[in-house]
Amino acid sequence: MKRLSVLAASMLWCACAAWAGDLQSAPPVRLVTAVRPELPAYKQFSDAMDMAFKALKRPYTLTFNPAERAVTAFKSGLFDGDLPRGPTYDKTYPEAIRVDPALVSALYVGVVRAGGITVASWDDLAKYRIAYRRGFKSIESLTAHVPNKTYADSYESCVRMVRDEHVDVCIAVSAGIKPLLPLDKQFAVHHIGHEKLHLWLGPQHKELAQTLGRVLTEMQKRGDLDQIFREFN
Repeated sequence: MKRLSVLAASMLWCACAAWAGDLQSAPPVRLVTAVRPELPAYKQFSDAMDMAFKALKRPYTLTFNPAERAVTAFKSGLFDGDLPRGPTYDKTYPEAIRVDPALVSALYVGVVRAGGITVASWDDLAKYRIAYRRGFKSIESLTAHVPNKTYADSYESCVRMVRDEHVDVCIAVSAGIKPLLPLDKQFAVHHIGHEKLHLWLGPQHKELAQTLGRVLTEMQKRGDLDQIFREFN
């Protein structure tokens, strides 16, 4: 009986070792992000993925693409996942799988000329000319009711539109606004709202989405995500 137990344990160990070996030899999970590498947020998302995939013993890559290109590349199968995207990204890519829990909650802000208008909600924007960085599907969805919208190629150009009075409000996300925008006394910043940001995976990765969800849940319980993103907002 003891010999059988040892044999069974040995077989289980071999199976686990083979499974781990298969994971390590598997091709990397290819992730794309619209967060530019020079931003602090890029390192934060990279750190979160490092920790998650290390727990899975699975390789991954994280590649920057401009926002619209990232969507197209993800939908075409060039990438296995896209992050960070809002909770309704499936309106853009219905087959995509949202990985829960969210990685972080984003703070959306409106940059205006100092001493001018005040915006405190998405509804307030309907009567103004707004601009935001091209490819931000979450902002596009949240401002669907705003008739006068302009796209910007960067946060800097978005703010310049406000400075030059081409638009009334530049919508931005807190992670990008801190290090980049030249916000001197001629500008004011108003908080508009929050939205949770997720990792999304392609439809072929249902099992991986569930596994990553469990890993992220454990990271959330331990406070790892809060620690990584402590200065995000």
